[in-house]
Amino acid sequence: MESTIAHAEHDKAQLWGLEHPLVYTSGLKTSSAHILDAEITPIPARRGGSVTLHNPGQLVIYFAVPFRSVNGGLERFVRVLEAILAEILLEYAIAANLSPGASGVFTSQGKIAFIGLGLKSNYIYHGISFNVSNNLADFQRIQPCGLTLPMTRMADFLKSAPTLEEVFSRFVTKFTERASSYSPTQFREQREKIYDFTDWRLGFKLGWLAFHERRYWEAHEIWEMYWQEMPPGELRIFFHAMIQMAMAWYKIFTAPNRNGALSLLSKAFIKFQVTPEIQLLQNQEELLQFLERAAWLLEECSKANAADFKNLSALTPPVFAWL
Repeated sequence: MESTIAHAEHDKAQLWGLEHPLVYTSGLKTSSAHILDAEITPIPARRGGSVTLHNPGQLVIYFAVPFRSVNGGLERFVRVLEAILAEILLEYAIAANLSPGASGVFTSQGKIAFIGLGLKSNYIYHGISFNVSNNLADFQRIQPCGLTLPMTRMADFLKSAPTLEEVFSRFVTKFTERASSYSPTQFREQREKIYDFTDWRLGFKLGWLAFHERRYWEAHEIWEMYWQEMPPGELRIFFHAMIQMAMAWYKIFTAPNRNGALSLLSKAFIKFQVTPEIQLLQNQEELLQFLERAAWLLEECSKANAADFKNLSALTPPVFAWL
């Protein structure tokens, strides 16, 4: 990676999909308490995070991505990676989830995907590891990422685990999609080939992943496709609130329109309040508090006639996990 960065063209990203023999590596936040077996000596890696491992059956994906090409920097890039990994798992009917305060992707049986990045010469590098069919017993010698959670793998959920090549191919497709331009029609046609729009729980998660990685326009489109298939009722009202919320953030960060964003946000907030029985997020009350705070900030900007409100970090949605 470092050799590639030293000689790379500054407008191109590169990805590598690898399978390692067993190796333990330590990141910048590794504590000696995270190494449970004194006989292992982790290899230092210039990345964030704590100690982890790579072994056969685990997909490791490395990057060399120009930093200036990533809107939102490292934090946004982590969100994109989390969303891609979770989306792949959902396509295999594996109930993936996010975890506020911790990077990576989780399941009910433990952590399944890990992210550790670094920054060098204006490139984002290092990458992710994805447990597919590897030996989880190797994790018992460390506290991966400093966590005491159990580890899991795709093979624990499937009759037959996919090959690493298959998973890497899906990752490349989704990663490339994030860097591509497409019309609403093209986006919908692509989704119609993959997903069943009557499965509203899946639709909620897919839309939330897009919202999580700040692809607000795409979140709006996904939720609307599922909303159109719903019968009248509280669930349909709740989805309409999410559609308006996503478009409000689109008008905050992508196509600035402060008054339009505030109007949409106010309408969404009312719909969330009249559908209290619909609970789809962990700590959903925190989302309502965030929306209320965001509306207040937009009103304050309007009073101050602030022309630019894209850099209001307080308007960046925090990480939420679903139920």
